[in-house]
Amino acid sequence: TEPYLMRARLVGLALALSLALAEAAAPSLLSLGLVLSAASAASAQADDADAAAPLDTDEAAEEVAAAGDFEEADAAEEAAEAAEEEASAPAPAPEPAPAPEPEPAPAPASYESKPEDPPAPVSTSYRDEQPEKKSGIFGTLGKGITSLAHAVVPTPKKDSVREEKKESRREEEEPVAPPADEVPEGSPEENRKVWFEYAVATDDYTLANELWVTPEEKATCDGLKTPAPAGEVDVEDARCAWLDYHIAEGEFGKAEEMCVGPEDFAKVSAAQDAARTEWRDYEMSCGNYKTAMSYSVTDEEIAECEQAMFKKECETGSYKKALKQAKTPEQVAEVEKYQEAGRVAWMEYHAACGDTSAALKYAVTDEEEEKCKQAGIDKCESNRKEWLAYYTEKGDYRKAEECCVEPAEYEAVAAKKEEDRKAWLKYAIETADYKSAEQYAVDEAEAAEVAASKAAYPEVCRSQWRVYYLETKQYKKAKDCSVTPAEVAECEAAEAGSEEQSRTEWKAYYVETTQYERAIGMCITPEEEGEVDASFEAVRQAHVAELKKKGKYHEAKKYALSDEEVKACDEEEDANQEVCRVEWYKYHLECGKYKEAKALAVTPEEDAECDKAESEQLETNRTAWLGYYQEIGDYTSAKALCCSKEEDEECSKIFDQYRSEWLRYAMDNKDYALAKKYSVTPEELAACEALK
Repeated sequence: TEPYLMRARLVGLALALSLALAEAAAPSLLSLGLVLSAASAASAQADDADAAAPLDTDEAAEEVAAAGDFEEADAAEEAAEAAEEEASAPAPAPEPAPAPEPEPAPAPASYESKPEDPPAPVSTSYRDEQPEKKSGIFGTLGKGITSLAHAVVPTPKKDSVREEKKESRREEEEPVAPPADEVPEGSPEENRKVWFEYAVATDDYTLANELWVTPEEKATCDGLKTPAPAGEVDVEDARCAWLDYHIAEGEFGKAEEMCVGPEDFAKVSAAQDAARTEWRDYEMSCGNYKTAMSYSVTDEEIAECEQAMFKKECETGSYKKALKQAKTPEQVAEVEKYQEAGRVAWMEYHAACGDTSAALKYAVTDEEEEKCKQAGIDKCESNRKEWLAYYTEKGDYRKAEECCVEPAEYEAVAAKKEEDRKAWLKYAIETADYKSAEQYAVDEAEAAEVAASKAAYPEVCRSQWRVYYLETKQYKKAKDCSVTPAEVAECEAAEAGSEEQSRTEWKAYYVETTQYERAIGMCITPEEEGEVDASFEAVRQAHVAELKKKGKYHEAKKYALSDEEVKACDEEEDANQEVCRVEWYKYHLECGKYKEAKALAVTPEEDAECDKAESEQLETNRTAWLGYYQEIGDYTSAKALCCSKEEDEECSKIFDQYRSEWLRYAMDNKDYALAKKYSVTPEELAACEALK
């Protein structure tokens, strides 16, 4: 209500100021100003009525309408309707709270895309539009009303019910201006028409939109609305943009401030209801039924939340809370049903665990008690059989016999015990544990078997040790363990074969490591010596070839076994040295190292070739230096490099031209010292003296 009060006060202040200006400009129009001031005061009173206590009846609206003041009648009637709606409307749902952690709630759906930048507030004041200046009271009052009534965008919040009522009354009553002869001078209707005509004449859409009443006037007002010029923001477009932006951001209070018609309010209401429904569905899916209840506004939604809360209490076993929430006999029966199912479940659980006393606490009939007792007996029998199997498998036959109740079980335990005794007897005999074996023997046959094994044990050990010594080539210990000639002969044969095998292995090792003398020492036949010689000859030749390849001929000669091999090595060395000499001679010749090349020359042709190359190189260098000294003007050095008359004449010609140019430069600049330096002839010297 504060924006309406502020607006009324500003309008009143503007009218008072305008009347003062109008009285100074045109005293004859004072009556018109007083009428307008009264109309504005009535409008302010109507706005104050919206914020004040609602009217109990519509009598005030009827009295004002009978007096012909429709605006005040609208205000009074709309205030009464608003009071009735507030009395009958349910309490508004609280604002949606943010979703609980750890899982954030999904943001409400975006109904329209958010503008890239929020649209700036638009001012439609008369001063911002800069219209053509008007003289007189109409221009002054028009400026004041337009500027103060519409200075801020978005427009103040309006009630959709009031707007619909006002629109319906305009359509039903269709009030029109009274005939000219019946309209009293200075009446509010006449003033309204004057101001409307002024707004049409000045193309003031905002003022005309506030003053139109009939459909014809509304059509005329709509014709004044033109698109905003380039570079300016249209008021309606800016309002719609702000409306969509606030809806998308969930700022429904600010969005309602942007509404001007029933469609806008319906759009905001639909968006707010959709957001509320979305938050409610989310809380319902999370099991937060109390929070979901705060978002419920209809009887169906409240009933759904209550039913969900009631079912949750039943399923979690909170039967006392469920009974408190039960409102119908059916819900009470449902609680009893859940309670009965829980009792049976706990009874069966304790019975299955063998806790008969706990299970009997949940039994309510003789059949259930009998069932619990039988379940306890079955559980004990099952446990007894499990322990019997465990002790039997473990070999604890004393405890296993304590768990037996039937003859068959005793027989099974005895059979398992006998089977284990025989297995342990066999193991003791195999491991020569005759003391334990004698304890496990229970009859004469088993005792005789143990005695025979004990008597044969030394012979078995001797044979096993003899075999072990032979495998590890400990022939002396093997002979000590032998007791028959055959065993001794076997040991000697194994020893002889082992020595031959060792000799062969060592011979192969010495050949592989090129230890010739040791390898020959291991040979016992001419054939073996021939094999060793052939192997070492192949190794020697390969080594000699490798040394020759590396150019180590003096080392290769050490491995030569004949004069022919030494001679071949010398010839190969000489041939290789000649190839190297020629390569080095050509290399030094190409690099211009003629001294080194002459040192490697061995024939007159090579000496002549070396002298010719050196002469050509010197001539090339002389010519290059001659050209260089001529270019930089070094006459003395260039003269020293001339070797022919033609070169001397060319050099003199070049340097005479060079001298003339410098002399001319010195004369032009009147440089006596420089001119005297380059003067040669008497004429040049005379000209030089003239510079003094």
